[in-house]
Amino acid sequence: STSGSSCATTDALPDTTPPTPNPATFATAPNATGQTSINMAAGIGSDPSGPVEYQFNETTGGPGATDSGWQTSITYNDTGLTASTQYCYQVRSRDSVGNVGSYSSASCATTDAPPGGSWSIVDSTAGGISYGGSWTAVNNPGAIGGSFHWDDSGIGTVTYTFTGTGLRVHGWSYDEANSFQISIDSVNQGTFTAPGTNQGTVQLFETTSLSSGSHTVVLTTSSGEGHFDAFEVFN
Repeated sequence: STSGSSCATTDALPDTTPPTPNPATFATAPNATGQTSINMAAGIGSDPSGPVEYQFNETTGGPGATDSGWQTSITYNDTGLTASTQYCYQVRSRDSVGNVGSYSSASCATTDAPPGGSWSIVDSTAGGISYGGSWTAVNNPGAIGGSFHWDDSGIGTVTYTFTGTGLRVHGWSYDEANSFQISIDSVNQGTFTAPGTNQGTVQLFETTSLSSGSHTVVLTTSSGEGHFDAFEVFN
C-alpha cells in the first residue's frame, strides 16, 4: 500500500517595505486656521502590514510648534502657535512592523495676523537703534534688510525705543552659538540663544502682551559674540 501525500507551505517573506507612497505626501497642505493653529492632512498610505501610522514634523522650530508623534489619523492640527509666523511641516508614515518611510517635502503656512494691527520690520541699520560695544555691520543677502550686526566685545548692547504692543527679536545663527539677555522697560525677559549651525536669521523672542505706548528694549550679549539681525514691532 502507499501512504497519502502530505503538503506544507513555506513561511512568507518578512515585510521590509515602508507604506506607499514613499516618500509620504500631503493630501491637504498645511493651512492656517487662525492666529495660533495650522491644520493639515497626509495622503492615505497603503501597506499589507497595516494599520499605517503618520508622523507630522515641524521643521523650523517656530515658537509653540509641536510634532505630532505617531498617530493613525491622517489629519493633524498644530495649536499654540504665534500669530503672523511661518511654520513648515513634513509628514512620513510607517507600518505595524516598523518599516518607516521617508519624509515628504516641506510645506509651509503662515498663521493669521492679529486684528487691528500689523508687524513692522526694524532692521539692524535703522535709525533709532543704539549700539554699545564693538559692533560691525555685515552684509549678507539672507539677513533681514540685507545685513546683520556683529559684536565680539563680550559686553555689547542694542537699545531701541518703540511704540507698540508686540515685539520680536531676530538674531543671526553663525559659526558658534551666541546669546542675548533681553529686557523690556528694565524687566528681564530671559536669555535667548541662536544656535551655531545653519547660518541664517533666527527669531529669538516674541511678546504680544505689552501695554499700549512706548517701550524700550535692551539686548545684552551674554556670550563671547553677539549677532543681531532685526526687530519687529506690532502696532
